[in-house]
Amino acid sequence: MLKKIVLLCSVAALVAIYCFSAYSELSQLPTNLSVNEEEARSIMESRALRLVAPSEDEGIPDLKINGIAPLYDAETSTFYYSLSDDSRRWPSLHFTLNGEEVDGQLAFLEDFMSESRETVLAESTRIPFILYDDETYRQYYLTFSTLPLMQITLDEFPEDKTVVSTLEETEEEPEWLALDYDELLSPDAPIGREDSFAHIRLLDPKGDEHGYGTEFTSDARIHVRGRSSVQYPKNSYRLELLIPDENDPSLLIENKAELLGMRNDGDWVLNGMYAESTKIREKLSAEVWRNIRADQNDPGLSPGYSVEYVEVFIGNRYWGVYGLSERIDEKQLGLEEGDRLYWSVADQGAPSSAFYQVESLYCKGYELRYPETVESSDLWEPFRQLVYLSKEAGYEERDEYWSALADEESAADYLLYILAVAGVDNVIQNTYFVYRADTGQFTFLPWDMDQTFGNAWQGSLPLLTGEDYTQYGAFRDEWWVTNNLLKKGGAGFNSLLQTRYRELRRGALSEDTLLSIVDDCERQLDASGVLYREQERWPEGAQDTNTSPLKGYIRFRMKEMDRYVKTLPTDKEDFDAQNLLQ
Repeated sequence: MLKKIVLLCSVAALVAIYCFSAYSELSQLPTNLSVNEEEARSIMESRALRLVAPSEDEGIPDLKINGIAPLYDAETSTFYYSLSDDSRRWPSLHFTLNGEEVDGQLAFLEDFMSESRETVLAESTRIPFILYDDETYRQYYLTFSTLPLMQITLDEFPEDKTVVSTLEETEEEPEWLALDYDELLSPDAPIGREDSFAHIRLLDPKGDEHGYGTEFTSDARIHVRGRSSVQYPKNSYRLELLIPDENDPSLLIENKAELLGMRNDGDWVLNGMYAESTKIREKLSAEVWRNIRADQNDPGLSPGYSVEYVEVFIGNRYWGVYGLSERIDEKQLGLEEGDRLYWSVADQGAPSSAFYQVESLYCKGYELRYPETVESSDLWEPFRQLVYLSKEAGYEERDEYWSALADEESAADYLLYILAVAGVDNVIQNTYFVYRADTGQFTFLPWDMDQTFGNAWQGSLPLLTGEDYTQYGAFRDEWWVTNNLLKKGGAGFNSLLQTRYRELRRGALSEDTLLSIVDDCERQLDASGVLYREQERWPEGAQDTNTSPLKGYIRFRMKEMDRYVKTLPTDKEDFDAQNLLQ
């Protein structure tokens, strides 16, 4: 009996120690707030109720967390604050209101720090709290994310300042390219095709040495970008950061900044990803291309572009998840005088003669992006030669001259890339043709890669594109640049293609590499809870948190790629036999 009593006392002592330890740990949570739901409810019952969604006339409370004003969505009365995703524990959170401590002014209705940090974030939990005084209170919510947060506050262009464009004035768009944005854009669209002036705030949670993040601010101008996608209620944008000129503050010039670890630049794109259900394809495809070209000595800053996730607010309205990306331009590619940058808007299948002595920046579904002014009638001459040798030249002429004009490895990489990612949109458009005067050769690179890995054009609203994971064995190899090389031979291109593919299958195009990129994108999206917010904000948009079909498509696609590349004809007898059957 005595042993039982001693045992029970020992157990009781251990329980008491554990409870005291747990209480002490809870009471020392890394915040200056004391969470007492009962006290908060009492305050609410004893004071007059204010609107849950205060009007903008009343202003947004001057609430700060660790010295940074969280972003605010007036529609849901929700504040947003971003935490670094490199920890599972709650960080220190210090709240102030109107520059003072929050005692007697703010009370949370839930002890959110007693919950798992991962769960609160992943489920996009809206944590209720009240701001109160002696007579009234108002209720708000707080949501945490692990993604950067960007606020775009629209304003009038300042009358005392002039924007100095980094772009030359170009000719008016031709009829085949021009769109009626007034007709296509939603009447509720806050930003149009013409430039709007804006102030930008970007909160990056992976910031200073204290782990509280950094805040970047800049003036900017912004407009809607895209063609068919302008019909979506959630638009994509082109953004140019601006800063007063040191020598003349009345001039606003390009403000170069390394946003989210990307290149130092002032020219950016915000991709809305409205019709792409996983929100992964653009970032995945951009990384795949950079991996493919990683072992090549490409001039310029980068052979492609980077994409980072960011949550966007326009004014005080949550606008959803975006892909903030670099642009493909002369700065990225390191272009110099004499170089050319052509861009396929929508190939019209024109013969080479259509590009002879063209005195325009636009021709037959293509646009000259660099230089940005018509300097002479031979600006399109390199492109005309490429069209001729690729489409019209005979076997011997093509075999002799094509590889002198087009970098074969770049062409092979690009063809393997658009085949591997099922880039159905890149056969006729969304391809950059880079001509360098010092080598006299073209290289090629992709852009706008949402229609990849089973997501393809379906041509009808509300989404215009849709997923079909059954077409993993369908190959659109009719890219005009390499079509005759594939089908009729020339320059040993298919042998080069097979050799290069074997190299890439051990690295950039291995299933492990591709799936690891998907996993990393999925982890970023899931850990932040952003897809819950995206679904709530844009319920008619494409949404799917299940990446298993995408991963399955990748596995099947690469097996089909193995078969496809292996069966390409590589000698004259094979080509002759294939041509007799056509």
